[in-house]
Amino acid sequence: MQWANRLKQSVPEHPASVAVMKYGLQIFIETILTLLLAISISLLTGMTGEMLLALIAFAILRAVSGGFHFSAAWACLWSSAIGANLLAYATFNDTIILICTGISLLLAAIYAPSKIDKQTRIPKKYYPMLKVISLVIISANLLFMSSIIAAAFLVQSLTLIRKRR
Repeated sequence: MQWANRLKQSVPEHPASVAVMKYGLQIFIETILTLLLAISISLLTGMTGEMLLALIAFAILRAVSGGFHFSAAWACLWSSAIGANLLAYATFNDTIILICTGISLLLAAIYAPSKIDKQTRIPKKYYPMLKVISLVIISANLLFMSSIIAAAFLVQSLTLIRKRR
């Protein structure tokens, strides 16, 4: 990626290597493209606010709980954009919201954090705290009773499932 080389040349004393800058720029660009695609789809469906709620809920929980990663950036981009737009249509009664929340809590209690070893610089000694934070985030929807948030948390919690060692 030429941008990382140019950035390093313009600020050679910066402690980050070209590889680290390249990785950071790649994540930034993929995030922007995902947002642009998701928003473009939602503008066609008229569900932009709902889609943003789903995407934000999913992302907040994912940041602390981890989860499955696609090996290809394009797969993540498309699944995130389309998934958030589908989640925007979630309309559940209170019983279904409680069931989704319960399943999400159970999965997070068992698996969170999941598959974050190579994705974060957080030391392993803090992983139990990430589990607690995940459970608090999921539980917060009991105050809102939002179908969209419950669905987003459930989908994110499903990505936590991994083989137990």
